[in-house]
Amino acid sequence: MVNVGTDIDDLGGTRYHIDASGSLNESGTLRGRTVMVKQDTESSRTFADGSNQERDRFLGYVVVEGDISDWGLWSAHYERTHDKAQLDSGAWLDSEGNVIGNPDLIRDMSWAFIDNEVENIGADFTYFINYDWTLSTSYNYQEMSRHRFDSLPGSTSTTATDGTYVVKPFDRHDKWKHHTFHVDLNGDFSALGMQHQTLFGVNGKLSTYSQHRINANTQTIVPGQGTPSYPDFDADATARRVRSESQYYGVYAHDLMTINDQWQLLAGIRFDKNYEDDLDADGNVEAKGVGDASAFSPKFGIIYHPAANGSIYANYSESFTPLSADVLSDGTLVRFDPEESRQYELGTKWELFDNDLMLTGAIFDIEKSNILIDDYDSNNEQITTQGGKQRHRGAEAGAQGRIGDQWFVMATATYLDAEYTEHDQDLKGKTPTNVPEWSSSVWTRYSVTDYTALNLGMIYQGDRWADTGNTIKMDAYTRFDAGASHQVKSGDVTWDFRFNIENLFDKEYFVGSGGSSVDNNGVLTDVHYGDERRFKFSINAAF
Repeated sequence: MVNVGTDIDDLGGTRYHIDASGSLNESGTLRGRTVMVKQDTESSRTFADGSNQERDRFLGYVVVEGDISDWGLWSAHYERTHDKAQLDSGAWLDSEGNVIGNPDLIRDMSWAFIDNEVENIGADFTYFINYDWTLSTSYNYQEMSRHRFDSLPGSTSTTATDGTYVVKPFDRHDKWKHHTFHVDLNGDFSALGMQHQTLFGVNGKLSTYSQHRINANTQTIVPGQGTPSYPDFDADATARRVRSESQYYGVYAHDLMTINDQWQLLAGIRFDKNYEDDLDADGNVEAKGVGDASAFSPKFGIIYHPAANGSIYANYSESFTPLSADVLSDGTLVRFDPEESRQYELGTKWELFDNDLMLTGAIFDIEKSNILIDDYDSNNEQITTQGGKQRHRGAEAGAQGRIGDQWFVMATATYLDAEYTEHDQDLKGKTPTNVPEWSSSVWTRYSVTDYTALNLGMIYQGDRWADTGNTIKMDAYTRFDAGASHQVKSGDVTWDFRFNIENLFDKEYFVGSGGSSVDNNGVLTDVHYGDERRFKFSINAAF
């Protein structure tokens, strides 16, 4: 099976892909798949020199899997991603929420970029012990390198009045290496009058991180008076180097117990342990155990099936998530405690009208502790701090199904009450950034014929706060998308043509912010507009 295609948009962006899969031998016991995607995009936003922001992406993926008689299955994969893009710190707002200067201006320099390369290589093995028990294991090695050549624009005391700002260029190289693995034992058996579906497992990740950074001199930019030249890095400048390594392990066990046709119980426990060490320039341990942490995380649930086509469930769970360290502008490595959370949820799922309609609904209460907040220090340098708790309480509902043979509809709605319940920076009672109280979406597809279809979608986002101090609000918006598709069969080839219009009515809106606070000069950076109306056309061939 081979699928090839291309996408283009009205700004000149292109995307090409090929996806090929099939048997590699006559018996079909050896199979393979390869995917390659090349994408070049251009933004309508412009730099001070008049050029548009560009982004180039490449993804290559290959996997081979094979049967080992009737008792085993193995697979091996390799993936490479390359993503290079010019930087855009978004629109800037003053303390009243007004856009400063041209809303389409990118204050980052056109020579600034971020270049990511990621490689993954790994293997999976599954052993069918017998009809009821399966053992599966995997190993993956990932190496990620990031080159960030940043102009780092920042405000001045007069930015809000005359648009003047500064750039603080730096050249930074980061590298991550991750070894991850898991071993799972899944089994079904009967005991104590119940049917059990069990999982016992262990997983882990061994990581190293290094950073090398050099800063250039600060330059001031006055609108209309040109832009700074390419930064000149002093060869004798002090380079800031940071190295660390971490080890993470988890052990877990779950059991889904079926009592009868109506009742099921779920119980699980997980233990996580995280070790972190700082390394010197030669890779020797400089500070041991600076980020060690551990936790037990239970999970409990109950499921009731009042009918064969419906269920009602309730569950409670806890989680433990280690957080990456932050490196300050002076090269100091700052570590954070793992984020911990607990969640209560009550929900229901129903399939109606011979499975033509699916309804879902849930209410939930989530509390997170050790959360991260972006802020500014006394030098107006952005920093990350930790502390306090967030609580999210809400409800969500969804429906998807057919109205007749030709019309398919999918709709979702969410209500969310979120706030900081504790925090050291006077955030108690405030709402986290980018969190609307109400949001919803509707998507519908109407088949005009067996080969031609029309679709229409709507996305609604309610008011959201743009800054952590809740002083600047992003207005609610409703965006509509529309499109059409047509399929043509010619011999062994199936052609698929699609035309889509995003933001049909060219609505101007803020899609979100970087989630920081207003800086010491009364300026909020990193606020992003949604795309203006876009036209996209794609052609795909499958054979």
